[in-house]
Amino acid sequence: MGSSRDTLGLVRCLRNCIKHVLITIRVSQVETAERPLKVSMRR
Repeated sequence: MGSSRDTLGLVRCLRNCIKHVLITIRVSQVETAERPLKVSMRR
């Protein structure tokens, strides 16, 4: 049963990592999309 617990832990870690990566990608996309608007507003 120990091996099954280890696999579950690995799956949870992988899911958390994937969620973190997706969030960072979304944030980076939003920042890049807002940057040109901010630059145009400054001008």
